[in-house]
Formats: sequence, C-alpha cells, structure tokens
Amino acid sequence: MNKSAAQSNQPATAFFCVSLNPAIDTRLIVKGFAPGHVNRVSEVYRTPGGKAAHVAMALKGLGATPTWIGFSGGATGSELLAGLRDLEIATMPVSTGRALRVNLEILDTEGEVTEILEPGGMITQSEWSEFLQAWRARLSNCC
Repeated sequence: MNKSAAQSNQPATAFFCVSLNPAIDTRLIVKGFAPGHVNRVSEVYRTPGGKAAHVAMALKGLGATPTWIGFSGGATGSELLAGLRDLEIATMPVSTGRALRVNLEILDTEGEVTEILEPGGMITQSEWSEFLQAWRARLSNCC
C-alpha cells in the first residue's frame, strides 16, 4: 500500500515555477485564416501564459502541488492570477506597475498556427528587489 509523504515521514517535494515574463495566452479559432483580410473568429480561449505557468499547469495535471511565483500587473495580471487559482495552483505574485503581455495564437481549423508574441515590460529595481525578498522568504519557509 502506498503511503503519502506525510504518513511515511518523507519530505514533500516543493515545485516552484518562477515567472519573470508571464502573459495571457489568447487562442483564436478561425476557419480559413487569411492574412491581410477580414477573418471571423469562431472561438476564443484565454489562459495563463508564459513558460512557468505552463509548467505549473502540467505539474498540477500530474498530481503535484506547484507554486507559481512571478510578476503580475494590470487587468491581465489579475486575469492570470484568477486563471491559476481556478486551476488550484498556489500563487505568489509580485505587483508591477505595468500590465502583463498578451500572446496571440491564431489557429486555422485546417491546422495552421500563427503566433504573435508581445514583448514583456521592464521591471523596476524596486519590483525586482520585492521579487527577490519574496523568493528568499518562501525558500526559507520550505527548504
């Protein structure tokens, strides 16, 4: 019979997904996407984005309990945090004075994919310092 880590006195594994350039991923489903023309979207999906969010979602899907730590600002930052929390992924956001970037993926129903990726914004020295302080505090409490 398998025992949980707590029952077997083994330490639980901590997964931290560190996000320095998070985003909202917006996927548009289009039939017959044609650059330079009017295209009608049939479906829209918006999800937490950036590599760290994707890793956290994969770990959660595998049964782990990851913690996402990263920058979050503006309405898109709130949307990202809400999306992660809806997936029951713990978050440790560090507030920024700018909104998060949005990545756009256009998926043609015939299988072609076009991505348009916004650049991330600049982080101020005080935001970076706050991030490092939060990260150090979290590590000292777990490891």
